[in-house]
Amino acid sequence: MTPVECVDLVEFIADRCPAQKMREHTADTWYIDLAEHEFTDAIEAARQASRDHDFVSLAALIRACEHVRDTRLGRERRAHLDAEIQAADHGEASLQPRPLRALLAGTPLKPMPRTERWPQHHAPVASKPPLTAEQLAAAKAELDAAARQAAR
Repeated sequence: MTPVECVDLVEFIADRCPAQKMREHTADTWYIDLAEHEFTDAIEAARQASRDHDFVSLAALIRACEHVRDTRLGRERRAHLDAEIQAADHGEASLQPRPLRALLAGTPLKPMPRTERWPQHHAPVASKPPLTAEQLAAAKAELDAAARQAAR
């Protein structure tokens, strides 16, 4: 949000809450805490907060901004996941577990070829033979090396 947008936001709140006293520098002091928020999120938050209360405090406005932002981001994430699921249904990509770091970093799923036509709950369960002692030792060594690399 820009300082000019913050002035517009304070005027919007003053119009919706006429009993609330706004001083000359209210927009300047509120801007310090509202600068990181999107103007559209702040207007929606002010609309929601002023609908339920006669006065809108800065703290209530910030909480409402965070709620509006989280809701918007959730809708965007949901739309992205729906698109991935739709693509997976057409055999263009496959949803697969990803490492936690990849999820946190927001890396996209890599498309994988689809190997079966049945939904996952109808797929036959394949059992793997148990690992040998050498395979277990090699896997443990790989995990230890990855942990040392990540610690650096």
